[in-house]
Amino acid sequence: MGRIVLVAGVVVLALAVGGCTGGRGPGDGPLGVGSLAPDFELPLLDGGTIRLSDLRGKVVFLNFWATWCAPCLVEMPDMDKLNNILDHPDFVMLSVSVDEGGEEVVRGVLEQYSWSFPVLLDASRGNRRLSSRTGKAYGITGVPETFVIDRGGYIVRHESGPRTWSSSSQVGYFRRMLAQGGGGA
Repeated sequence: MGRIVLVAGVVVLALAVGGCTGGRGPGDGPLGVGSLAPDFELPLLDGGTIRLSDLRGKVVFLNFWATWCAPCLVEMPDMDKLNNILDHPDFVMLSVSVDEGGEEVVRGVLEQYSWSFPVLLDASRGNRRLSSRTGKAYGITGVPETFVIDRGGYIVRHESGPRTWSSSSQVGYFRRMLAQGGGGA
């Protein structure tokens, strides 16, 4: 009995620290720092679309998440805080939902929240979590997973799992990036 409790505790801790993972095969993995960020065009939850290549010249914070991922929902208010602290015309925060249920599922969860950044929809295909088209292009292995893209369109940072995005060190990192005016960190 004690062993079952221990194993359950380890599983809960792993999910809390590392986020929520999906079923990807060996050898799969996220794009590395220095890679050109794959272009995409995705629908916004509130209508319209966003194309990554249209954001060249801006620093892009690209976060993959899902409504079923508790660490994602814990991280989102802090992302919103960072977005509001920076409040910079050359900083764009995007959150990409990889939920299988698409718009209906995402709307249901977002009725509880009010975030200052756009939510894009890239639904998983079939019964395979994390099989969204854009998520696959970036090689995500779990959620939340975040990529920072510099003004030239290159990945300069990749983070797996939730972060405290509004901490002074994170805010400083993004302010330095924005002050550079050109490339990455």
